[in-house]
Amino acid sequence: MLEIRSLSSGYGGPPVLDEVCLDLRPGEIVTVVGSNGAGKTTLLNTVAGLLRPVAGRILLDGRPIAGLAAEKIVRAGLSLVPEGRQVIAPLSVEENLLVGAYGRRDRRGAETLEAVYTRFPRLKERRRQAAGLMSGGEQQMLAIGRALMAGPRVLLLDEPSMGLAPLIVSEIFALLGDLNGQGIAVLLVEQNARKALALASRGYVLESGRIVLEGPAAALAASPAVLDAYLGAGAGTGRAA
Repeated sequence: MLEIRSLSSGYGGPPVLDEVCLDLRPGEIVTVVGSNGAGKTTLLNTVAGLLRPVAGRILLDGRPIAGLAAEKIVRAGLSLVPEGRQVIAPLSVEENLLVGAYGRRDRRGAETLEAVYTRFPRLKERRRQAAGLMSGGEQQMLAIGRALMAGPRVLLLDEPSMGLAPLIVSEIFALLGDLNGQGIAVLLVEQNARKALALASRGYVLESGRIVLEGPAAALAASPAVLDAYLGAGAGTGRAA
């Protein structure tokens, strides 16, 4: 469904990503783990069209999307839930959700909005409230709901557990499993490597802009190198990209 080949990208200086190759197949949850500054956020932002790649290919359903405008990539079926939620604080919850449906060309926005409210009852209860007044967990739900408003087939998530209480993190991860069960492929960048590898079917380890390990998530979770770097004492306690 999503193919990344020899992708290099950055911010105008030396590339942050160096010939990254990655696959996301239909029905999968794939996670990318790595230390602070490894390039995980750069990877997602490039795939989502927020950064132009320096080199390489990105294919969605076999069609090239590298370098397309972000709104065209959303219309093609790929949505990003960005790091730090990035809700529009002065707008209401419902207005934030409607922003997510802005580029839709079908007429199912109202139907999708009701589906989001069914999935997130707290958002419906607070639909007239300013998004900036919500808790961190509620804002994360809003960010995911906003991405779902575009009707994606591929969902990219950047550090969805960051800054959230453990109970809310478990709720978010259960939601991702549920969404995947309904046919949405998920590419997950996550600071909590233990939870990410437990949820995903496959994983990649990104270090200094390069993929250094890949394989079944269970095998990565048992790898001594991954255990030492990401699953030891302090794993999942604040790593970010």
